[in-house]
Amino acid sequence: PITITITITILRPDITRGLQCYVDADFAGSWSSADAEDASSVYSRTGYAILYAGCPIIWVSKLQTEIALSTTEA
Repeated sequence: PITITITITILRPDITRGLQCYVDADFAGSWSSADAEDASSVYSRTGYAILYAGCPIIWVSKLQTEIALSTTEA
């Protein structure tokens, strides 16, 4: 038989933390020499998370539509 375990974590809001925003970009994050011919592996990834009182409100992670030529551009 297959056993499936599901864990649900309930966060306790901490009003003293207020609104927090985190942003990051990963320059050509999935590129490796093993898949150097795969053009989709050179796209950078951008993401952000917005939290209120320490609890996530929204988060996004997506591949960029243009190929970045540097970490600054990513």
